[in-house]
Amino acid sequence: MRRALIIIAVFSGAVLLVIESAYATPGVGLTRTVLAQSTVDPFQVGSDEIQMNAVNQADIVTQQVTVAPGGDTGWHTHWGPAFVLVKSGTFSLTHVSHVTGCETHVYQAGQGFVEGPNEVHIGRNAGDTPVEIVATYTNVPIGGEVAQSVDAPANCQ
Repeated sequence: MRRALIIIAVFSGAVLLVIESAYATPGVGLTRTVLAQSTVDPFQVGSDEIQMNAVNQADIVTQQVTVAPGGDTGWHTHWGPAFVLVKSGTFSLTHVSHVTGCETHVYQAGQGFVEGPNEVHIGRNAGDTPVEIVATYTNVPIGGEVAQSVDAPANCQ
């Protein structure tokens, strides 16, 4: 009896992983280059006036992200706030809003924005030339990915 439960649990886990992979939305035409990365300790910030909203050590990662024409980031979230600067091109950011269901903002070279932690969103190249952004991601699991792929929301395409 115990052996059957283990097999069922393993089988169920495998089925769940397949379902997750089938619905997750990985990016298309996306390249990431790490410019800088460091692990920080929230209990050892250099000043009494600086506060960090983290309970464990985490990485801060700065990347240059290039999105090819017609490309997108896939639907995803970040672990902490992400600070984004558009270097070139036209970048369209669509995020799920609890008020309107879906909101899209378009950013040009020289503009920037902040993505909130756990905010479900997708970035798209809205032009004919590559989009280059520089993004700093906070509260990244040590050595982990800066984003977590999620299912495309039904009310926001």
